[in-house]
Amino acid sequence: IIINGAGGYEVGGAKISATKTSKGILYKLLIDDISIILGKTTDSKTEGFSACQIAVINADGEFNESFITDLEPKITVIYGTAKMEGAKALGAENVTVVSKITTTKDKLPEKMEVVVLG
Repeated sequence: IIINGAGGYEVGGAKISATKTSKGILYKLLIDDISIILGKTTDSKTEGFSACQIAVINADGEFNESFITDLEPKITVIYGTAKMEGAKALGAENVTVVSKITTTKDKLPEKMEVVVLG
């Protein structure tokens, strides 16, 4: 399934909201009671995109760390050409690049962790 536009969707029990921004589309997913926001830091937050447990961020351009800190995620996953710079801007030290990440609601950390996808 490809979701490539604004609107509300439900796929396999996952609820997906997509909102058009000036820079692209910002997605909010609710999967197994975990709120996930997917987008670029150049996006502007919109109503209903106030907080999440996991933020998946495409760092292909300028990196706006305030976009992420406003979301207050427990885990921030960064990918893209500026991923290392983005991780450092968020205060991550000794960053390790991983190929995948898995978690469950009960394994979410207390403080924000930064994960870099390679």
